[in-house]
Amino acid sequence: MKFYFGQIVFAASITVVGSFFPKANIKSVQINHLQVSNSLTPVGTVEALPQPQPQPQPQPQPQPQPQPQPQPQPQPQPQVMSVSTLPVNAVANKNIISPQFGDTKQPSSANSVNASIPAFNRLPNLIAIEIQQPASGTNNCQRIIKPYQLFEAAQELFLVTQLIYGELTLSQDFFVYFDGDDYYLPIALLSELLLLPLDYDIKTRQLQGWYAKENNRIAIANGLMNYSAMNGNCSTEQVTGYFDAWDMYLSTSEIAQMLGLELAFEPARQILTLKENPSIPFSRLKARQEKFLRYQNQKAKQSNRNSKQINSSTAWLGDLALDVNLTAKASANDHLTEQSLNLTAQSKLDVLKHNTYMLYSQDESETRLRGYVEKYQQDQWLKYYQLGNINSPSLPLTSDSFYGKGLQLLAGSQFLNDTASFVVQGEVQPDWDVELYRNNTLIELIRVGNEGQYVFQNVPMSRGVNYYQLRFYGPNGEAKVENFTRRLESGNAEQRVLGVAFSAMEAEFGNDKQYDLQLNYSPLQSLSLALGVNQQQPQDEQQLATSRASVNWFSDESLWQFNLITDGSNLGYGSKIQGGSQLFDWTLEWDRYNQINTFKSQKRNLYQRLSGKVFGGIEDTSFNWTLIGDVSDYKDGKRFLDMRLVKSINYQGIIFTNNFTWQNNSSGYLTSNELQFSGRFAGWQLRGRSAIKISPNWGLDQIAFSATKNFGSPLNYLAELNYLPSSRNQYRLRNALSYDFSAGTIRASLDNSSGGEWLALLNWRSSLLWQIDDSQFDISRSSHLNTGAVLIRTFLDDNGNGKWDDNEQPLPNVSFLGHRDPQKMSNEKGELLISHLRTRRNHKLTLNEVSLSDPFYIPRYEMLDVVSHAGHITKIDFPILNTSEIEGILLEDGELAVGQELVLKAIEAEREYNTVSEFDGVFLFERLLPGNYELKHKGRVLTTINLAAGQYLELERINI
Repeated sequence: MKFYFGQIVFAASITVVGSFFPKANIKSVQINHLQVSNSLTPVGTVEALPQPQPQPQPQPQPQPQPQPQPQPQPQPQPQVMSVSTLPVNAVANKNIISPQFGDTKQPSSANSVNASIPAFNRLPNLIAIEIQQPASGTNNCQRIIKPYQLFEAAQELFLVTQLIYGELTLSQDFFVYFDGDDYYLPIALLSELLLLPLDYDIKTRQLQGWYAKENNRIAIANGLMNYSAMNGNCSTEQVTGYFDAWDMYLSTSEIAQMLGLELAFEPARQILTLKENPSIPFSRLKARQEKFLRYQNQKAKQSNRNSKQINSSTAWLGDLALDVNLTAKASANDHLTEQSLNLTAQSKLDVLKHNTYMLYSQDESETRLRGYVEKYQQDQWLKYYQLGNINSPSLPLTSDSFYGKGLQLLAGSQFLNDTASFVVQGEVQPDWDVELYRNNTLIELIRVGNEGQYVFQNVPMSRGVNYYQLRFYGPNGEAKVENFTRRLESGNAEQRVLGVAFSAMEAEFGNDKQYDLQLNYSPLQSLSLALGVNQQQPQDEQQLATSRASVNWFSDESLWQFNLITDGSNLGYGSKIQGGSQLFDWTLEWDRYNQINTFKSQKRNLYQRLSGKVFGGIEDTSFNWTLIGDVSDYKDGKRFLDMRLVKSINYQGIIFTNNFTWQNNSSGYLTSNELQFSGRFAGWQLRGRSAIKISPNWGLDQIAFSATKNFGSPLNYLAELNYLPSSRNQYRLRNALSYDFSAGTIRASLDNSSGGEWLALLNWRSSLLWQIDDSQFDISRSSHLNTGAVLIRTFLDDNGNGKWDDNEQPLPNVSFLGHRDPQKMSNEKGELLISHLRTRRNHKLTLNEVSLSDPFYIPRYEMLDVVSHAGHITKIDFPILNTSEIEGILLEDGELAVGQELVLKAIEAEREYNTVSEFDGVFLFERLLPGNYELKHKGRVLTTINLAAGQYLELERINI
């Protein structure tokens, strides 16, 4: 594993953005939020309580120094009440969509539009469940009142895990934040999944509600926590929490004290388990989840009303995303002083319905120009093609991925060559450091070269869901994170669909040429077959032509891949086998080339190779381990053995990785050890590496250490020490100071070596998004290069046709949730530019109805499901309508009809509203969208109605 260490500066505090993720390709998985309709019949023995009357909630008055007030001791109760149902209106009107992995986290449905009224007083139907009183002695504390502090969460410290309650998987993608010795959970999302009557206000960061019984109140506000200890822990010392734009994160120990829940996190497998608790009955929760899934299926039929799909669209001429890095450099080496001005610029722009990428780099040694043209067509047989500077595919027994110029395309079904490993690649600014983590374990760290490309070869993957994280560190203090998943299991293959992959390219270095064609077919979802032909032309050597066949088979417990290649006279073959257990996962790979020459065997003179890998962790700890073994036989008769033990642990927010290596070759034994660490401590971002030779001769290879401190948000300081004993200049020290403006970052650094050499840099970096149509600019220090943007235009749709007509008015001061800046509002033209959305991934942008100036306004779509890409700003018209109402009187045989259920069905949109006639026969339908409706009673159509936007319609008396 290569390790490049150099300029590293990054902010200590980063706002978590949506983009979570992207992300390499991310496969989004929707979390099972547990909302249900009141029309669903509860399962189990329940007793309906009398309807509580809503009480006005006192608003907290700001105090210079709030003092904790003693609270009365709660009296023991023989029974406790738990779990409230959400009304159907809360689901239908809010339509909050679950967070998607790798995507921007969405606020949970607990986030209220009326923050002054706690959720448990707004829910009209409370269900009581008879449960056991907690064991004696578990709730014997005086009421806890203690101070707390909230800090902004750092994006790189988020994990995405599974949440399992008993035997029930509540979420495949549950966010966990770690810092220090404890893990922190999103309390609003956790409350929603467990159906707890807790309400979190995202604006004031306050949590209110109750647990187990209504008089066991919970209040977290104004720097004080107020609740009863549920696990006998009477600790009242000040605690720490975290927040982002969507949730408040409390430690597992704090949640255990507040709610009496037993939580355990297994970092090695990314699983968070929650022991069953009598206050949260498992059977009830499971029944609710099943009902919610049924309700969700019903709601999907009405998705046109609540959600609008906005797909990524290429333009004939798009909008320019541009990153510019300008550096003035002065250096002294051997008493010679040099000055230079270096420029690097990267851009993305849609041209002729294709996305283009360009990189221009100029320094004292050379000028470089690189670029490519690409297009994604998910709904077409030809899915993707790219022309220009590309990375070649990684082919079994044939070649690893390499960088060069050429063409590649994918058509038809997906390919499943990469069972045990795969390739992660992308582009970023030159001189950035990129770290790749799998399940919180560092896999590799690379420094991006002048070509702006990063490539991780042979990234390990186990069966099931694999969680990965890319951490980017820029030389000017920038830091960003991308999270993505790879799901490997039976049923991945697209059944009975032919797939084609083709590539033709020339390597940038060495001028090696390669042409490859592969056909893929899956007769079963657990079986895929592939045939391929490959021609390779090493520089100044004869051509290497091979044919190959591959078989991938997925069982319930393991995955198998078999590969066969031939050059017409010789055979080569190989296999990959992968499986797992509760304790560890494993892979085994064997390649035998015999006398066949390919790029993969020729460059290493390889005859055969056997490698294996076992990786796992210790339950309830952050400790992970990996054991790697490799035996290689060469055509000259030599043998090479390589054994590695990699261990990783998270302590105090810092990830420590130790790599112990033992090698044996014709020259003898070699033993070495390498320690790396990365994380935050006491406000500093720390990274370091030490490499030591152990045998045959002990010696120190390198020590490198970097520390970055953020002072007052825009100011960052970096100190870096590098010690290379074998170098002429053994010590190198770097001091750098960077300042973040809204439009860019400026950085000054000075490097000194023990040999008297020095290097001084003054750097400016900025990113531009240019809306070509109206010549508007968005200049930012955060890159627009790999992120997309949308321009939402909100307007009052007077005629209800969904289009912005000339006589209709824009709506200013309207905001949306689900992106990095939820406080940003539409301008006087009704336009809201939302940028920095991860590309080619779904984002759920939800209207913040609190921002609507009139309570009678209603959106035609409550949520936008957006897929964007860099190089074109997608323009979206978002109509807001005046709500309509229908009122009437229902008669039965000439008398007032009481308690009769009526259904109002929208003819075009296939949506329904329900109401019941009152004691005087009056019925009322509120918050209606314009359109044509049928009024029904017991399936019989009573009348048809054409409803205009903002219309109040009073019907003639209707006799049933």
